Amino acid sequence: MHDIAPLDYTRPSCWFTETLKAKPPQPIRTAIWHGVSASGGRITAAAFVFKPFKPFKPLSESRSDSTLDVSPSLDRTAPKPGEIWVCTKIPATRLCDLRHASGLVVEAGSSTSHEILLARDLGLPIVVGVVGIVNALNTGDLLEVDANTGEVMRYSGSRSSVRLSSNRNVRQRDTLQLNTDQLHTSVPPLRNDQPSPPSIAIYSGKLQHQVALRVSLSYLERNLSLERAWGGIGLLRSEMLAFTEGIELTLNPTPREYGELYRWLHQRLMLAIKLCGQRSLFYRIFDRLTPDATLLDRGIHLYLDQPTLFDLQLNVLAELHHNGQTHIRLLLPFVRSCAELEFCWQRLERLGFDRTNSSIEVWIMAEVPSVLVLLEEYCQMGISGIAIGTNDLAALMLGLDREDGRSAAIVKAARPALHAAVLALAATTRRHGIACQLCDDEIVDDPETLGDLLNAGVTALSVSIDRLAKAEQALAVSLGVDPGTH
Repeated sequence: MHDIAPLDYTRPSCWFTETLKAKPPQPIRTAIWHGVSASGGRITAAAFVFKPFKPFKPLSESRSDSTLDVSPSLDRTAPKPGEIWVCTKIPATRLCDLRHASGLVVEAGSSTSHEILLARDLGLPIVVGVVGIVNALNTGDLLEVDANTGEVMRYSGSRSSVRLSSNRNVRQRDTLQLNTDQLHTSVPPLRNDQPSPPSIAIYSGKLQHQVALRVSLSYLERNLSLERAWGGIGLLRSEMLAFTEGIELTLNPTPREYGELYRWLHQRLMLAIKLCGQRSLFYRIFDRLTPDATLLDRGIHLYLDQPTLFDLQLNVLAELHHNGQTHIRLLLPFVRSCAELEFCWQRLERLGFDRTNSSIEVWIMAEVPSVLVLLEEYCQMGISGIAIGTNDLAALMLGLDREDGRSAAIVKAARPALHAAVLALAATTRRHGIACQLCDDEIVDDPETLGDLLNAGVTALSVSIDRLAKAEQALAVSLGVDPGTH
């Protein structure tokens, strides 16, 4: 009989040389909601739920570390960077923190609201009109937001094993720091040796004029790419820039507040100039002082009795203009009457601009329905062009609130009436030989109607940054040209 060697328990048997690793439990989808997509992209991350009637702490008081803790924390009152915001409506006091979110789910929002347009500029996946989701979720719940389909999904399981993911276009966001001691510290002026800007228009034999593609912006950052917007920045929403950076706007600033606001605005415009070069830059005067302003508290009407804040903006533009930045256009919002336009010209004349031969182009936003009656007179008063804001124009024509998601179906059904109004405005500008820019994201889905508007006299199209590629294709289809020929 052969001797059998004793087993060596200090060494693993060859049968167990490969260590078996147990797979972590996979998350289980426990609920799904359907809403309306207001952007593109998909994100999986922890939720922060803005419950009603809870006090909010500044984001600076919450954790800012890069590791995202997805464990439930029902009593937390401030969102952490990287969380998906879930709310009935975006809190007005939270706009300055929105750039830290990774996604957005809104119960009562409209895809045309100013806050949603800002979120789109930030590149967030957004789903609106998700009724009941605020009460159904808790902070810390794991969510997947698919803004391509309008679906929001909640998962349960071992969160520690879940890899948070995103296919959104993440950009490094930064905020320009305000140096109150120096005026020109943030962005150097354009040099004379910079390359010439690209062609800013495309031409089609179907038209008697050129067409420019521009971008509408509510947010600025240093690494923003505006290559597709070969016509420049068609709408810079100045008040949204202020809201996102926590800048307080007041009609009667103190001398110190005046100086700080002047320097901040100068710096932001210098950044915008650096981004678009010598292409057109349309600066829209502060349209409102707070995110939740009423209709009566919007537009030039704000400044008639208290012009200090209006003059501050004109002075910044005048300084830039006198320093060679003559491609900046002044865009007046919510003009309701000839008296308001006359007020603006008088304030400009105090700075040396002549309305009969002005070296600065003065444009108005065509968004209040009275423009359909008064445009002839506006043209005779020396404006250089109009920018048709279809979101406000459609809402006011139909007696709707553009911030209310329920208005979307009504506006969609009434698009022919809106297009008829745009055709009339474009025809008037053509007769008077002035420019006509259309600010409309939805029109890019209808190249045939876009072609009709271009033939009527629309000379430029300005869209949100996430719609530029589609706008370029729509222009190509409507004009019958190669998208690359600009």
